[in-house]
Amino acid sequence: MTPETRFWSARARWAVATAFVACWVLGLVVAGPDLGTEASPSGVGQAFSGHHRAVASSVLVHGAAGILLVLLGLALGSGRTRRTTVALASIAAVLSIDQLAGEVGLALDPHRAGGVALWEMLSRVDGAKMLVLAALVASVWWGAVHRGHTLTVVSCLAVVSLVLSGVGCLTLSAGLTAAAAASLPLLLVWSLTATAASTGEQTTDREPLLQADGYARR
Repeated sequence: MTPETRFWSARARWAVATAFVACWVLGLVVAGPDLGTEASPSGVGQAFSGHHRAVASSVLVHGAAGILLVLLGLALGSGRTRRTTVALASIAAVLSIDQLAGEVGLALDPHRAGGVALWEMLSRVDGAKMLVLAALVASVWWGAVHRGHTLTVVSCLAVVSLVLSGVGCLTLSAGLTAAAAASLPLLLVWSLTATAASTGEQTTDREPLLQADGYARR
């Protein structure tokens, strides 16, 4: 653990990770627009016609979860990759806010001219964000002191699925974007797994300090 991350208690780390997962779960429950990469004007209009649900879902999965990504990067970043991790988390957050702005715009005017073009642009932004998230997952794994088998496996699966779905969204390929169905659950599982690993590192780092303090009191 580095001095920069020492102030992040285990409780704070778990609070951030749990809030991140909760925002996504609630956003899916609210059920935002369900559109593929190949959308028609009528499809875009119909998907965003219930603008209250669309806005609520977007605020949760792009707004709140996007901000929490920065906190997640700060909480999980460690070692030589800390700055890279925080930078990647910040980039992903900016892309999330872009998605929020675009989807709110579509929700306010679902039948606007150029709605399909805007949706395709948002899909590509989502693809770019997935690639950034894949790099974020790899950065956290590389900087972890105690990687462990579970963190390694979950990180590898998350990176592969995020890259596939990211490329699919960037190229508007319906086949590759099917990987997004697996990338989101894997990303959420990864956030909890990485948090567990980071709190384990914190406990390990504290043991020598506690022992030294005990000897000093004798």
